[in-house]
Amino acid sequence: MGLETGELLSLRSWLREPEKFSAAIAGVLPSAIRQRMEQDKELEKTLLPLIEQIILASVRKRPEVMADALYPVMAPAIRKSISMAIRSMLERINNTLENTFSVELLRLRLKALFTGKSYAELVLARSHFFSVKHVFLIHKETGLVIQQAHDAQATFEDVDMMTAMLTAIQDFVKDVFSGDIQQGDALDTIKIQDLNVWIEEGASALLVLVVEGYIPESYRPEFERILEEIHLHFGEKLRHFSGNEDDYQMLVPYLEQCLLKEKKKKKKKSPWKLIVLAVILAVLAGSFLFFRIRENRRYERLVEQLKESPGVVITDTWESGGHFHIAGLKDVSLHSFGKYATAQHIDSSLLVFHWKPYVSVEPPFVLKRFRKQFPVKDIRLSFRQGSYIVSGAVNRQQYDAIKDYFEMHPEIEKVDVSQLKIKQNIDFDKAKRKIESLTLRYKINVTDLNEEQKDRLNIICNTFVYMLKWQKEVKLIFVTYGNEKQNVGGNSVIARRRLAEIAKYVAENYNFGDAVQYELSEEVEKNRTVFPIVQITKKEN
Repeated sequence: MGLETGELLSLRSWLREPEKFSAAIAGVLPSAIRQRMEQDKELEKTLLPLIEQIILASVRKRPEVMADALYPVMAPAIRKSISMAIRSMLERINNTLENTFSVELLRLRLKALFTGKSYAELVLARSHFFSVKHVFLIHKETGLVIQQAHDAQATFEDVDMMTAMLTAIQDFVKDVFSGDIQQGDALDTIKIQDLNVWIEEGASALLVLVVEGYIPESYRPEFERILEEIHLHFGEKLRHFSGNEDDYQMLVPYLEQCLLKEKKKKKKKSPWKLIVLAVILAVLAGSFLFFRIRENRRYERLVEQLKESPGVVITDTWESGGHFHIAGLKDVSLHSFGKYATAQHIDSSLLVFHWKPYVSVEPPFVLKRFRKQFPVKDIRLSFRQGSYIVSGAVNRQQYDAIKDYFEMHPEIEKVDVSQLKIKQNIDFDKAKRKIESLTLRYKINVTDLNEEQKDRLNIICNTFVYMLKWQKEVKLIFVTYGNEKQNVGGNSVIARRRLAEIAKYVAENYNFGDAVQYELSEEVEKNRTVFPIVQITKKEN
């Protein structure tokens, strides 16, 4: 096999002794895993289910390990959520207090206006007077005090008894209310008359604050942040608590940050301030009343102006949400009413129109729509003495269109078209001469149309179409000649075939109906020719 005896013995010892074989594999395993990960994703797919099962088993068996690991990451997110909830609470309080009025609250509104702070924040701050007297950092597992801080004027008799009682109360709450609370929940507030005990739970320690007076919930995220910093910098040291407070002197500055206080400032009552405030209130009330009356008067003038405008019908007006609403009907040709608002010095953004479109029959709108439909200068529509008068000179097509327009608009009453004249725009004699000059010549015994004859036939028919637009009482007759008695070859039969070919071509390309006729004459001297003849039976002016 190409191997020496020593190498074979070494390989056999690896196979028979798992410890040696494992040590050899351990030397190359990291490199092998790295190369496999760079090659493809198969190793990742293989290990992923195993890792998930391991994590799931660990969480089920010892959830506190995972909680301690995620605490530095999850706590800031939770604190942010609480801060958003507090801001939402402030907004609700602000909305609730919007309709509340008193001299002190008015002062707070003015202060909020000039300081940029929320009105709700100032109201809450006005009622918050507290002082954090004691701060304790207690080890979770043993219940012993890791470190503590106190207010300069506060004393505490028995710290060990306090921590023991807290542990007992915590256990009591968990035992009694085990069915109502979830795993990991803990007691966070204890109230004893004017004292409030806040308990913030961390991964390895509890932060306990003894507060005198009412402290708002908005301070809780600050204490949570301090507890998070302690765990972030000294988490390992907290998990292996030695039991000696002297080993944790570095935590005192963090605990001293929690010694917050807020005291009520005593203010001397001053009568002149009440007088000034009363004057300010009177001026504000008078100004509000003046501007309100002026604004209402402007809206009233706007509505009156709209009512007088043609094509507008006002049905209702009302105020809502700081906007003035106007409802009614508006002619479809009208657009914006911004000029009316500008004339009355009204902000157009405060106006809300609720229009329903309709077609006004007032003369200005009837005339406007007619001019848009018939923009020709020769056509004029006027309104005199309650009647609409149409005048001008038009062609037959325009005349029919005008009559159809008024028939389709029965709301336009009393229309006089007697002054509307039909003008002649075509020279019938010239068109007649043009058609009759285009004869169709055939060779002997030929009945089919050639290209030249088709071109002539198209010119004849197109000219006749134009004549029909102006004169309905006109006919086009195709006449050819053939006498059987004079020609045994059958001139009459060939002539009929030629007329049939012409009739077929005309029927396929034009729609003349009875306006085109075909006749056969017996004059011999005009054989092999088809003559188009135009007959005008009645002429209109």
